[in-house]
Amino acid sequence: MTTSENFQALKQPHFAWLESPEQERARLLAKLASSLEPKLFEALQSLIEHTQITPSIGADSPKLAERMGVLHGPFRISIRIRGGGMGEVYLADRIKGGLNQQVALKLVRRIYLAGFTPTL
Repeated sequence: MTTSENFQALKQPHFAWLESPEQERARLLAKLASSLEPKLFEALQSLIEHTQITPSIGADSPKLAERMGVLHGPFRISIRIRGGGMGEVYLADRIKGGLNQQVALKLVRRIYLAGFTPTL
């Protein structure tokens, strides 16, 4: 199996794990252990381990309450809309730069930004 095929095989189970409630993740992982090839399951476990220890950009703490009202460049976070595999999306207000508007602001997980310096 090529690297691309491995990625495609792991994409759906990884996102399913990310989207599942925390209390159901162990049960889902056990189900995946019986349905995936051993090497793919091992790769999935590694991916999950790295996902869990990688916080989102712009936040020193993963606690949602500590992000409310925080400025990220010209944006102030209002509420969390949704989280997923690549990061989290928030409703934010643009309060600098002469534009007053609401936007969806995505904070991407550091694992996806290796070697990238974010700018606003």
